[in-house]
Amino acid sequence: MMDSATSVASTARHASPTATRAFSRLRVPDTATLPEDAQQIIKRHHGDNWTKALALNPDTLRRFITHYEDLFSNSTTRLEPVDREILAVVVSATNGCGFCRSHHTLGLAAALGGDESATLNAKKIALDWHTAPSLGDREKALASFAERLAIRPRDILKKDVEELRAQGLTDEEILEVVEVVGWFSHSNRLVIALGIEIDDRYLR
Repeated sequence: MMDSATSVASTARHASPTATRAFSRLRVPDTATLPEDAQQIIKRHHGDNWTKALALNPDTLRRFITHYEDLFSNSTTRLEPVDREILAVVVSATNGCGFCRSHHTLGLAAALGGDESATLNAKKIALDWHTAPSLGDREKALASFAERLAIRPRDILKKDVEELRAQGLTDEEILEVVEVVGWFSHSNRLVIALGIEIDDRYLR
C-alpha cells in the first residue's frame, strides 16, 4: 500500500501533460464545448484568461464583451483613446484590480505613442497618477474625477462636473467618462471576486 507521499508523486508522474493550473475560483469550461460565438470571442481576445473564465456562462461573456468592445471602439465613442485608458488604469488601481491595471497600462502606453517613453509614462500613471509628471490639467481632472467616483460616488457634486467642463469636456463626453468609470468599477469587481489570474504576456 502506498503512503501519501508516494501516492502524490505517482499522481504527479501520471498527470496529463496538457493539464493547466486553475486561473479562476470557479470552474473554467473546456473551450471546445462552448457555443461558437463564445469560442469566437475567446479567439478574438487571444485566449485571455478572463474570456475563458467568463465563458462559464456564455451569456455573461456576451454581455460583458458587447459593452467592452463598444466602449473601446473609436467609431462608437467620443473620448480619445488616451482619456479612456487613463480612466481605466486609475479606476483599476483605485479598486485594487491588478489584472485590469496591468492590462490597461499596456493600452495606455499604446495610446500615448507606444515607444519607450510612452511605456514609462503609462507605468507611472498606473502606479500613482498623483505624482505622474506627464499629466496635464485635463488628464488630472479626469483622473481625480474617476478616483472619487470609484471610491465615493455619493460625493460627486455639480462642481465636479463643472471642473470637467472647465477642461473643455462636453456634456456628452462627461457622460461617457461616467460610463467608463462605472464599467471598470463593474469589471474590477468581477475579476477580483473570481480571482482571475493575469496572463503572462501582459507582464512582459
